[in-house]
Amino acid sequence: MTAREQRLAASMAVLLIAGGAVMVGVKLKQWRERVDDREHELSLRTIEAEELMLTKDVWTQRSEWLASTQPAFTTQGDADLELLETVRSSAGKQQVTLVQNQLTEPAESAGMKAATMLAEGRGGLAEVMRWLQDLQKPSTFIQVAKMTLLPNEEDTSEVILQLTLQKWYRLPSAS
Repeated sequence: MTAREQRLAASMAVLLIAGGAVMVGVKLKQWRERVDDREHELSLRTIEAEELMLTKDVWTQRSEWLASTQPAFTTQGDADLELLETVRSSAGKQQVTLVQNQLTEPAESAGMKAATMLAEGRGGLAEVMRWLQDLQKPSTFIQVAKMTLLPNEEDTSEVILQLTLQKWYRLPSAS
């Protein structure tokens, strides 16, 4: 091999080694970024877990209160009837005219089931707001999933409150 060929072979070897080193460097950088991302995620999870452990007693008390207070689901008919009666009774107590109360498809979520209805009430703003408050007392387990408050075009002393309500029941434990 001539001197020129030797220089060319050496240059080629240097280029291959340099290219390999760059590729290894890129791979190491990507690996380090993944490790850093995982470390950051783990530190966030650790902080969250520590915070949850600090509030464990509060959540335990809430869970016990729910287990002892939330009504158990029996049948969909009973749940629908109870929601209907609660809404009618509350509207009457607060002097709100119930224009619509239509039951809709039940909702379900993590060990709970809800009777659901669309309701529309009309009355003075103060009465309608008291009705809304009365419906959402913690002991009723009623959630307002959707709400629209509109002025009554026909009677300006009244407002119209349209609600999608859900009354939540605890499902029996699967044993």
